[in-house]
Amino acid sequence: MSNMKTELLAPAGSYESFRAGLLAGADAFYLGGDRFGARAYADNFNSDDLLRTIDEAHFFDKRVYLTINTLFKEREADELYDYILPYYRQGLDAVIIQDLGVVKVVKEYFPDMHIHASTQMTVTGANGAGFLEDIGVKRVVPARELSLNEISQIRDNTSLEIECFVHGALCYCYSGQCLMSSFIGGRSGNRGRCAQPCRLPYAVYENGKRISNENNSYALNTKDICLIDNVAELIDAGVTSFKIEGRMKRPEYTAGVVSVYRKYIDLYEEYKIKKKADETDRELLYDLFNRDGFSRSYFFQHNGKDMMALRNAKMSEPRMKKAEKAYAFVKDSILVNRLKKDLTGRFVISSDNKTAEFTVSDGKIIVSERSDEVQESLNRPLDEEFVRKQLNKTGGTDFNLENLDVEITDNAFMTVKQLNELRRGAFDKFKNEIISSYRRNNVLSKNYGNYKKEDSRSEKGEIWILVLTKAQFDAVKDIKGVGGYYIPIEVCLTEFTDEELKDIKEKVFVALPYISRSTKNSSYQKEMIRLADLGFGMLVRNMEDAAVLIKNGSADKIRLDYNMYTMNSNSISFWKMHGVKENTIPAELNKKEIKGRDNSCSDLIIYGRMPLMISAQCIRKNYGKCDHSYGCMKLIDRKKAEFPVFFECGQCYNLIYNSVPVSLLSEMEQVRKTGAARYRVMFTTETPKIAAQIASNAVDILNKNIRYTENFEFTRGHFNRGVE
Repeated sequence: MSNMKTELLAPAGSYESFRAGLLAGADAFYLGGDRFGARAYADNFNSDDLLRTIDEAHFFDKRVYLTINTLFKEREADELYDYILPYYRQGLDAVIIQDLGVVKVVKEYFPDMHIHASTQMTVTGANGAGFLEDIGVKRVVPARELSLNEISQIRDNTSLEIECFVHGALCYCYSGQCLMSSFIGGRSGNRGRCAQPCRLPYAVYENGKRISNENNSYALNTKDICLIDNVAELIDAGVTSFKIEGRMKRPEYTAGVVSVYRKYIDLYEEYKIKKKADETDRELLYDLFNRDGFSRSYFFQHNGKDMMALRNAKMSEPRMKKAEKAYAFVKDSILVNRLKKDLTGRFVISSDNKTAEFTVSDGKIIVSERSDEVQESLNRPLDEEFVRKQLNKTGGTDFNLENLDVEITDNAFMTVKQLNELRRGAFDKFKNEIISSYRRNNVLSKNYGNYKKEDSRSEKGEIWILVLTKAQFDAVKDIKGVGGYYIPIEVCLTEFTDEELKDIKEKVFVALPYISRSTKNSSYQKEMIRLADLGFGMLVRNMEDAAVLIKNGSADKIRLDYNMYTMNSNSISFWKMHGVKENTIPAELNKKEIKGRDNSCSDLIIYGRMPLMISAQCIRKNYGKCDHSYGCMKLIDRKKAEFPVFFECGQCYNLIYNSVPVSLLSEMEQVRKTGAARYRVMFTTETPKIAAQIASNAVDILNKNIRYTENFEFTRGHFNRGVE
């Protein structure tokens, strides 16, 4: 467990927002450069501004974290070293990362850089967090869906710093698991370009009947979160960094929110005063921005209607006026100030040795500036009041002389210009002393890049079939030419006997849940290990299960699903270093990018509805009552597209699938050129009869070179277009 003082972490979508957070009392800032950040549309920093910001932050004993929390394509991975290098040398404190291939590169080439695991990694428990700690990660930003109890488990089982979002917008989907914006509009959340389809209206249907109306049609629209009343509880649970969301918001927003949280963090940490926010503070937070009020996120409840802004009340004119009034208050009370560093000073001048020396200190650093231009004057020698007046002219600087000793001997004299130069020189030297202490020179030369894919292309991959139900499996299990099957673990455990499982284990991988939570997984993970020990392969979809299986010595049983992103060769190599050789090609790569990847141990999804969102929220519960039964509803958007919603009650999450399946069945000539080891057909809403028909077609298309034309509505996904 970290012993660091609780950090207040502010968003800096622009230099102005950085300065606003600085004035309001933030301890650290997360910001994006001009590449690779999860907010591509923020006013991100260019290189010069970012270098200057790093220096300014360090001068005031603050920290700067750079977001490179997107998935990297192969061509971009080669640019990573040159991108990070100047910031690393400047003293950048940490990088926030989603892509495990990027973790590998940073760890190898920038050894003193702290690595923070982004919430985009979907870390949901102590096992996954511990795995990240073992590979050199310093801090984890867990999935926002975790409870305080789960946060405490990470604290108790690791030494990681824990950073949690405490205020601002809340994603509906587990971060890093959302493909909705990507598949609907081509703007990938994994690439920092989310179009926020969760903020749009949807009609909600159950059993063919509409159960939503115009007053609750924003089914995926979460309220903003506000934990100002729970500061003490979060600190006690082990949260070491309070993160405020809002890199797209105005500087006034940043300053206002930071100032309020600063107040209550200090009250608890310095004076052990545990209290709810004053009404004026609460009103300021509310007026700066909210979506139909606030929620306390998932810290105190697993999900619920009170976390949702189903009505999505628009900003009325009275609300807009209150917001502008709040902005004006922040501007007049905080942004008019100037942050200064308090120093003590000593000025000594002597006409005997014709020298003057101005020494300044903050109690840790002491620097002196010397002048040899002292003269003797019988008519107008310096007096103490005059010297104090000149040296205390700090209005346009970052300094404040709170105490100044002056010692004048004989008839010493200096001009005003010389005194000013002495003051500026001492201040500049002091600033440089601080800033230079952060500089780094231990940089390893780059010797990676220009990745050459091994010529291990599969001549003829196999068809593998993923089913959701036992009935689907029974319909396809006897089709000749199928290489193997994926069956959900809950189906394996509830609808097969042990003898039946033993009979099929040579051709079956167990499909594990997309999300694994410590409050839900104790029994199923024991069964997971038992099945792995029996020889079953495991289709792994989350960091928790991967960590448990690797620790169990079962890495060779793991096949990573598409959402355990292996977008580039560094990420593939990362998993191989830990004994995991098999993976699934990420769904956001196009055919050219796929062909440039080593797919000799990979699945390529050629048919099936893609999960677009994985959410801890339950649409059935939010629109009625949850009866903890597996089932399906549907959402219909403004263009009449229908999205099936499946309830995964074992781990308690919803899966929202695409309105149409991906199909590459008529693109098999191009598909074969990818050299994938396996071509996956996935079934969700298909009846057993239709599943058998599609599976048979897929086998024939692959093995007999039959030309095929889809007779159903489908999408090519990103196979032709890819994402930015």
